[in-house]
Amino acid sequence: MEYKVYKNFVPNDLCDEIVSKYKNEGYEDIRGEWDTYPYTLNKGPLYTKILEFFSPLVPWKFNERWMNINEYNIGEGLAHHRDAKASNYTIISALNDGYTGGRFVIEKKTYIELDKGDTIVLNGGKILHGVEKVSNGSRIALNLWTVPQGNNSLL
Repeated sequence: MEYKVYKNFVPNDLCDEIVSKYKNEGYEDIRGEWDTYPYTLNKGPLYTKILEFFSPLVPWKFNERWMNINEYNIGEGLAHHRDAKASNYTIISALNDGYTGGRFVIEKKTYIELDKGDTIVLNGGKILHGVEKVSNGSRIALNLWTVPQGNNSLL
């Protein structure tokens, strides 16, 4: 599997709940040379709810390596990268609409528009990916990195 898109996977009410709570249930976590600052979610009720909701997308029992929310404002994007050895299965979900630009990019040539509730799954450690710059509005996305239970270095 190179990648798979699940249209309308996340219900609007769950998207809205995550957007309304993430800044209070996480912390700003500056990583690398990003245009944006992710909020890493603290373990708690929202974190657990998200893990339980997305678990059916992962084809094995897994450990989460990282869960965060990124908000991309006008002129912000994410440079093309691989998730190093941090993720064998990366899940990204769009949590809002109302922006232009900000398409998800795979291997610098495939541009994918994610609408609110859409989810993409890929091996983020192997597949080059990024986010084009937002040209209008703000794009908010959930990112979840996973590895199979008992094996934290498959890549």
